[in-house]
Amino acid sequence: MAQHSTAFQDQMGMSSYGLWARYGKKIVALVEAWHKMQHRSYDLFAFARFLLLNDEEAAQTIEGYRKRWVLAAQNNVDTSGEIPTRLASLIAQLDRSNYSIVDVEGGKREVVFRFPDD
Repeated sequence: MAQHSTAFQDQMGMSSYGLWARYGKKIVALVEAWHKMQHRSYDLFAFARFLLLNDEEAAQTIEGYRKRWVLAAQNNVDTSGEIPTRLASLIAQLDRSNYSIVDVEGGKREVVFRFPDD
């Protein structure tokens, strides 16, 4: 078996790596390069929150989707009748009304997230 970076093998898992290895070294090198691309290291959810707070058009789009997710989640509640905690957390973090701007030391301002009280 060809030697490739341990990090890549760890990320892909040996079973996934084995799937690509059958196509040869050139394909494995392309797959490895693709996985190492800078944009693949970004946290998509963090970027969505950034847009929510800094781009009005994106915030309106996110709000439209968030409302649909709330309705879908309400139709798929767990046995306690509640939206699962992780899903409720994601939905809450994409609600602009759960954020406020507070003054901090040195005249700086900080965006603070607070879970809703419901």
